[in-house]
Amino acid sequence: MTKLFLSLLIPSLFYSLANKPAVKAAFDGRAYDNSLMMDFTDSTTEEVDEYYGDIKDLTGEELKGYLYDVISEDNYFLDYGSGTSSGVGKYYQITDRNWELSEPISPETFTFASEADDDYYLRLLYSTGNDSKETAYNNSVNSYKVNSSLDHIDYEAKERPNGTIQVDKEHVWAKSHGFDGSNPVKGAGTDLHHLIAADHKTNNIHSNLYYGDVYDLEDSKTTEVECYLGDGTTELSGYKGYDIDGEMVFEPLDEYKGDIARAIFYMATRYGKDTGQNTKNEPYLVVTDDDTLEDNTDIFFGVHHNLSTLLEWNDLDPVDDYEYHRNNLIYKNVQKNRNPYVDHPEWVRRVFDENYSFVVPDIELEQNYNLHLDDTLSLDITTSDYSEVTLTYDEDIIKIDESNFLITPLKPGITTLTINYKNNGESKSVSTTINVKDKIAISGLDFTEIRLFSNETYQFPSLDFLNLFPDEKITYSIDDQNIATIDDNLLIHGKVPGTCNLLISLTTSDGQSKVLSTVKLTIELNQRQKYLMIIIISAVLLVLVILAIIFIVHHVNKKGSKKASNKAYNKRRK
Repeated sequence: MTKLFLSLLIPSLFYSLANKPAVKAAFDGRAYDNSLMMDFTDSTTEEVDEYYGDIKDLTGEELKGYLYDVISEDNYFLDYGSGTSSGVGKYYQITDRNWELSEPISPETFTFASEADDDYYLRLLYSTGNDSKETAYNNSVNSYKVNSSLDHIDYEAKERPNGTIQVDKEHVWAKSHGFDGSNPVKGAGTDLHHLIAADHKTNNIHSNLYYGDVYDLEDSKTTEVECYLGDGTTELSGYKGYDIDGEMVFEPLDEYKGDIARAIFYMATRYGKDTGQNTKNEPYLVVTDDDTLEDNTDIFFGVHHNLSTLLEWNDLDPVDDYEYHRNNLIYKNVQKNRNPYVDHPEWVRRVFDENYSFVVPDIELEQNYNLHLDDTLSLDITTSDYSEVTLTYDEDIIKIDESNFLITPLKPGITTLTINYKNNGESKSVSTTINVKDKIAISGLDFTEIRLFSNETYQFPSLDFLNLFPDEKITYSIDDQNIATIDDNLLIHGKVPGTCNLLISLTTSDGQSKVLSTVKLTIELNQRQKYLMIIIISAVLLVLVILAIIFIVHHVNKKGSKKASNKAYNKRRK
């Protein structure tokens, strides 16, 4: 018996508090030791599933509360400054690193070396052109001297062309919305899951605007925002303008909308608990479509508008490898927590979409399946629909890849496959019979080619097929019927000279077909037709020769007659 545990759904509608992880105060995590070896690896699916545990069939506020308990346990937050090894700016060297452009680093020896020695480059939010060492830059340039005569960053001289080319620590959830402070303290203000390296100019224009879709990009009041690259050039990074409701918003490029939405949803989950005594470290944050709901920084209550837009952005821009890797780097090396919506973007609507409908389909199987030893069968089952699936079958007869339910037969026999699964809080079961026979054997087919003349026929011999199931039948066809055909009595008719193939196929009752064997057909011109063709060609050539002779004789005679006529004429004149 094999067992498959999936992390998406669990049967009961009610979740016992005793099963939830023990929650410590947000800042009582173990003291962080930056001498520990870095971990640049990504968690496996099994490790991620174990981290979240069973979320059952929870939705809405219940699921958000459960996730809050998971991701707020034993956190460690960095200082806001970048001057020490415990500062956010230092950790950008790994969390926001451009892993393709930067020098290779070893987790065993990495100790936040100076930027010049480490030669690392950042992958900036809002920047799509940051793809070469000429355009990329790291946060060491923030302190570089401005030299307006330059058109690029001079790393050796430590100079930059203008003051806008630098890296900012951008709060995706603007800190003025709930945890205001010029120097954020550990907690929401330094949480790396939403504190992302960004272009200075773009960050300034974003300021504390809500993210949203600009209604009219051609409007004179819409501003095209540009990001400065390390070579002094600029590129489009977003838009500032009014949304459909008349609120001024900032709209990033499509390829960053999902990243931003998932950071916002993380903040509304990690800091989504109203304690009645929230602090700057632990504010109470809400994402909503209610534009009348506003911040109250006196009680550390923050709001982000445009919930529906952010839901769409999560769907529009899926999680990529970089975003997933960043999530793991933060989890393993800094905060000890994950962004659940990067691991499971499908949970966004399950938590925040009030119209979310939790419908889990039943598993439907055929009454039986027939397989030969050279076949495979993939069952149409979506694992994310079920929280727990248990499979029972004879492991000597078949094996099943539980990641995609691919069945591979191992030896002839019959086994019952039973699938027990949990669907919307209810345990269910479905069974099917798997019949396995040996490979199909063909008796009497001891040749690979048939040769015959055009306009002649050939009786294909009767063959014996071993190990067929009752619903299987053998069909014969020719892949080029302009050259030859075959009828129901297996009589092959050669038509015109050429080469084609006779296909011997297995067809099942559901219309599936596969070729078992191929016989080459060579159709030649028959002897009578060949001789007749020679005679016709010879006759044509003979006629052409006679016509040529007649033409030559006629031409010579005509020329001689003209000569004689000219002589007679000249004689009369004399």
